[in-house]
Amino acid sequence: MKQPSYLLSAQDILAKYKYPEPFHVFLKAQFKEHKKFGSRDRKIISALLFGYFRLGQQAQLKAVDALKIGAFVATELSEKLYLQFFEFGAAQYVLPLQEKLNWLHSQGIDLQEKEIPELSQGILLDEYLNDIAHPHHTFIRIRKNKKSIIDALHKKEIAFEEIAENIIGFPESVNLKEILTQQQDYTVQDASSAMATNFFTAKKGDKVWDCCAASGGKSIAMYDACNGIELFVSDIRYQILETLKERFKHYDIKKYHAFPHNAQVPAPYANNNMPHGSFDSIICDAPCTGSGTWSRSPEQYYFLPDTDVDFYADRQKDILENTWPFLKNGGTFYYITCSAFAAENEEVISAFLDKHADAEVMNMQLINGIDKKADTMFVAVLMKG
Repeated sequence: MKQPSYLLSAQDILAKYKYPEPFHVFLKAQFKEHKKFGSRDRKIISALLFGYFRLGQQAQLKAVDALKIGAFVATELSEKLYLQFFEFGAAQYVLPLQEKLNWLHSQGIDLQEKEIPELSQGILLDEYLNDIAHPHHTFIRIRKNKKSIIDALHKKEIAFEEIAENIIGFPESVNLKEILTQQQDYTVQDASSAMATNFFTAKKGDKVWDCCAASGGKSIAMYDACNGIELFVSDIRYQILETLKERFKHYDIKKYHAFPHNAQVPAPYANNNMPHGSFDSIICDAPCTGSGTWSRSPEQYYFLPDTDVDFYADRQKDILENTWPFLKNGGTFYYITCSAFAAENEEVISAFLDKHADAEVMNMQLINGIDKKADTMFVAVLMKG
């Protein structure tokens, strides 16, 4: 395909997209429907579209110009591939972001900045915006047989970096299924998300409830870290629980209790046979804006005015209130978000502590993944007593 064809195809896909559907899901369906796109075509069109969203809304630019500028700023494509198809800013393509912005200014192009809600302590605004402007790496958490995994990567000459104990990052797109045949040995999980699970502690026989389990990533980590726990998993979405069950089957996790549950509303004691004070630990990976992961889903940054931070903060406070009674005295509550915003992190915990004299913060930490090209997570470990 020629440059105009890529730009036209990207504009056509943009015209069909309806937020808030996750863009990567929509784009995958588009490519599946239109078989004419080869692997290189898909790579270039994807880079154009993700770069477009990384700019944020730029009403002063035509769509075709925003696509070019987005690909230039975000550096999603290799330099060789970019220069093959796009002459825009060719000599500046490898420069740092701020120098690219300075060059754009010299060309009479000034990008409009979004107003970002207050960030959690430890995140600088410039670093955060720079993070959104570039793609994140892929990571795996090793469950077992680490040596075999490392040996297989070396054999295939795959570039990787050991981020932490049992966490490996890949700067380039890698088809792991073709390289690592024992797929039970690892799980694809962002580095910061994996680090968040390092806070988990439980002992054999403990009852652990993951109250917003989604597809079960945190539950799998708790199961791996704490052998012999009695695991309970719930989510408001029936379909995602089916996905969780498939993942558990894949990882040979057989002993657990799964049930639909809306943690946003108070539940009667007898619901799902869970009286108050049932659990030694509760994991609450709370629904949030996902602002710590917007490098992976930049369409959410693009549509930021439609993202109601207060709406999510209110939901988080409700979930904390409604699940706290199910924790035993002396039990541990893990409040986790993938948000970078203070309103969903420190402020939620502060508001909860103001109302609950029986809650004590044992640990509270922002896991800033920016320097690792990873997500940003927030963890608060509370003890009930």
